[in-house]
Amino acid sequence: MGLKRREFTREFKLQVITEVEAGRPMSQVAREHQPTVADRSSSI
Repeated sequence: MGLKRREFTREFKLQVITEVEAGRPMSQVAREHQPTVADRSSSI
C-alpha cells in the first residue's frame, strides 16, 4: 500500500512564500514550517 502525500492549502503556501519574500531567512521559515514545505513552496 502506498503512502498518502501531504497536501497543503494555497493559503499556507502563500504564507510561506510571503515570509521569504519579506526578507526572512529560508532556514528560519523552514524550521517553523518544515523544510520540505518551504523548499517546495518557494518554487511555485
